[in-house]
Amino acid sequence: MTLKKYLSLTFTLSIYCLLPLNYLKAGVQLKDQFVPNETLDSMCKNGTNLNAIGREIGEVGGFFENSYRELVANGKMSYQDFTKLQNWFSTYCPGGW
Repeated sequence: MTLKKYLSLTFTLSIYCLLPLNYLKAGVQLKDQFVPNETLDSMCKNGTNLNAIGREIGEVGGFFENSYRELVANGKMSYQDFTKLQNWFSTYCPGGW
């Protein structure tokens, strides 16, 4: 293997190693559906805006946090799915949860 090919391969592998592993999956796999990163990014923007409004009027917790807690309490979402979404938001968008 030539030095040029070796450096190219090393550079490519180092880029992949720097990416967070969850982001390579391009979303979150829930029990009954897959939520792609595009949807999660959109939820992040909306959640950030809604949380800012909620803080203005004195709400406790974030919009998606409260919404999904209610779904778990009503049996419409599993706690494992809630935790997966919560982990994604805490990693990539803490202000939107």
